[in-house]
Amino acid sequence: MTVLMSSAEGLDLLAHPVAQARLDALRARAADLPHEPSPRQALDALLDQGPCVFLENHRCGVHAARPDGCRAAYVWHEPWFCGRPDYDQCVPAELNALRVARVYERMLAEVEAGRKPFWGFILPVTALLAEHAEAYRGGADLEPLVQPHWLQGELVEFPDAARLRREQAEHRRIFQDERSPLGSPRADDVASRDDLAAIPLY
Repeated sequence: MTVLMSSAEGLDLLAHPVAQARLDALRARAADLPHEPSPRQALDALLDQGPCVFLENHRCGVHAARPDGCRAAYVWHEPWFCGRPDYDQCVPAELNALRVARVYERMLAEVEAGRKPFWGFILPVTALLAEHAEAYRGGADLEPLVQPHWLQGELVEFPDAARLRREQAEHRRIFQDERSPLGSPRADDVASRDDLAAIPLY
């Protein structure tokens, strides 16, 4: 439930038949999100909602349409890095760079298409689009329709084009200049499990 995704990814996900079958559960889960005064508390409340509403028998029911955040989660260049109980950030910097770059590209493409894109956690993003996808596709600004506590808790955000371009440039710089951007080690820093375990988490 803590996967971050864009509105463009949300449209793709909601086109999946399993997502369509889960709309009532999605709406009910989103309606149960309590009002929380801070982003940290809002995130905790989101976690309290339990596992992703799109899981089926402990497997992803929307796997082909899952957002990039899910595609990158627990992924490394060798399969034996993943699923470790002592290391929960198995995403190399290079994969993060590609994922973040694609989010900005898709968001800016939405701007160019005349839409006001947004991003946030998978539950509120998909719940908002479940109700207003056609209006969004038509260029409607959905921000006034969002639950105020979702905005206050930063569960959903509506960055403008200037912010998107500014942050896009900053992420490019971070991934080029830092050895361990956003806490993710680069793939060439790691040759074995022992090397991975030795990298500090932050």
